[in-house]
Amino acid sequence: MSRTFAICGMGGIGKTDLAVEFVYSRKQHYDAVFWIDSAGDSQLASEFGRIAAELGLEEPTDAQDLITSRESAKAWMAGRTPVNRSSWLLVFDHADKLELLSDYWPKQGNGSVLVTSRDPLAKSNLSFDIAGLDLEPFSVLEGAEFVRRLTNCDNSKEERDASEAMAYQLGGLPLAIFQMAGVIRRKELTIAEFITMYEGDAEYAKLRHVISMLSSDRIQESMFLEADADLSADFKFLQSAKGFQDAKEDLLRSSIIKRSREHKELRINRMISQEVRTRMEPNDRYTVFCTVVTILCTVWPFNLLEKRHATARWRRCEEIFPHVEQVQKLYEENAEAWASEAVDIKLVKMLQDGGAYLHERGFSFQGKPYLERSLYLCEKLASSPESEALLSEIYYTLGAVANETNNGPDCLKYNVILLEMRKNIAKKSGKEDVPLAAAHSQIGIAYMMMGKYALATDHFKESIAMFQRLENFMVDMLAFPMANLGLAYWIQGQLEYSERTFIQALTERELQFGKMDKVSYNMSDACAESDPGRSSKLMQESWQLHNSALQQLESTLGNHHHRVADLCHKIAEHYIRCGEHESAQGYLDRALSIWGSKEWYENQVARSTFLKGNHLISLGGKDAEEGRRCIMKAETLRRKILPDEEPREFAAADYDELVVFWSR
Repeated sequence: MSRTFAICGMGGIGKTDLAVEFVYSRKQHYDAVFWIDSAGDSQLASEFGRIAAELGLEEPTDAQDLITSRESAKAWMAGRTPVNRSSWLLVFDHADKLELLSDYWPKQGNGSVLVTSRDPLAKSNLSFDIAGLDLEPFSVLEGAEFVRRLTNCDNSKEERDASEAMAYQLGGLPLAIFQMAGVIRRKELTIAEFITMYEGDAEYAKLRHVISMLSSDRIQESMFLEADADLSADFKFLQSAKGFQDAKEDLLRSSIIKRSREHKELRINRMISQEVRTRMEPNDRYTVFCTVVTILCTVWPFNLLEKRHATARWRRCEEIFPHVEQVQKLYEENAEAWASEAVDIKLVKMLQDGGAYLHERGFSFQGKPYLERSLYLCEKLASSPESEALLSEIYYTLGAVANETNNGPDCLKYNVILLEMRKNIAKKSGKEDVPLAAAHSQIGIAYMMMGKYALATDHFKESIAMFQRLENFMVDMLAFPMANLGLAYWIQGQLEYSERTFIQALTERELQFGKMDKVSYNMSDACAESDPGRSSKLMQESWQLHNSALQQLESTLGNHHHRVADLCHKIAEHYIRCGEHESAQGYLDRALSIWGSKEWYENQVARSTFLKGNHLISLGGKDAEEGRRCIMKAETLRRKILPDEEPREFAAADYDELVVFWSR
């Protein structure tokens, strides 16, 4: 068990500085020190990706898979890698949402964990033996004395009053006081002059306002200089190399921001950002927010629907997403205050594609709030071709999130709306398009989830035919509707049609992209869903197809995506039939570890746990007792998922029905 300690207190109290001092004074006692920005999901995932890369633990093909990176780094910390066991220090900085740490917390290893958090429960909620302390702010008088000491100001009544006002406005927070005192010293101001200047309209103040709306760490300078954005006159200077450089230098001289020369990135303390936002005029706050959204929209690699499953953009998205996450957070915090402001369509686009990106990376549940907010805002926009197309994109992604999280009714609800919208748009334009063809495929998925297989089959056929009629038709467009059509045939017992459909899908794709391509993860669906073998006795061929699908998914999505877990379950079934019991349990355990304790994967966990339990019981002896515990866990989850279901004896087929059709 790693040693742990938590430093708690409000923002700006000095938690991070105290942690930095500890790291520098004790670093000689550790073989490795890892500093993790823990403010959000994306930061944690990216930081663990950086750790895995710096330790040389991942192959280039795994570099884009954040979950694989996390597990590789944790395995290294636990001493489960081929390298020698090393002592390490892991710092979770800004860990204000303690629940985010559970997937990243090292349970074993020769190391220490230091946490900084605003949540006092960090001292008791993270480990059985965690120690910690709470830091308190200065009183007004203590803060004022600290200001005067740092600035070496005169002892006039004006300065004493100004120092008390400054300490009060900064909440007695040592870090905020220290930062502002640095401005006063470098500009040789009085405290009273600083308070007046701080509210000024200089360009450096505008840059400070913009930076305060971004994620505090790793603010890429290239976002400003490369952004081809139509900014208002007040912010045009950001797109000029000289204007940006001058404003940046003013902020650097005042110690309000710090800069990494190596990475050309800026950093601002979170408390300073919060203070800057608080002191803005309400109207200015929304104007600056929209400016930030405009900048982000020009550097974010938006995805076209026909390339929705391509992975090429992920690395760039990973760099920028912390700022998108901050935009979403700020809007939620200010939603009531900004309710009467005109909706910027760029904000709607940013939230929609941010949610779609999270969905692509396997974080569908976390992407849902982005999509729900974008839906609410999009419905407030004036009707136009652009807003209608955007609204249909939102419904498309909400439906996709619903099917990934086992929510059949919502999947049907969103896709019924989507298909009707795309039909109306096509009617106005007088031509079919990619979104309409995709909408037929999506509602086919919804009908499959609701058990209406014949209706689903018709829509998959219509989707395929429509894609093939398009002038810009590409073979890659057919991957999902063809795979789903094959599975629809299989579920209805039409095995010959099913096998023919899968073979056609694989053959056409391999002719276009070669075997086991990495253009997208679409090819894996054709392999994964080709399971006519169970019914046609072609077990060996079925096994080979599932293994091929697993390899393709691992090369595109990485080793820990939930679709990989689906295939691990299928391959475990093959091993059980062949009597290779150890391999079967290994694949089932891998599937269960990928799904973890996430509520939206409880259906999959119940299914795999039931299979594991039955398999262990069949082995007898000590394994049977563990198997019975697995069955009890699976039944408990089933009662939670279907609370109104009548008790009875359940078989594997009953648990198959809990999961979305392509996972079967």
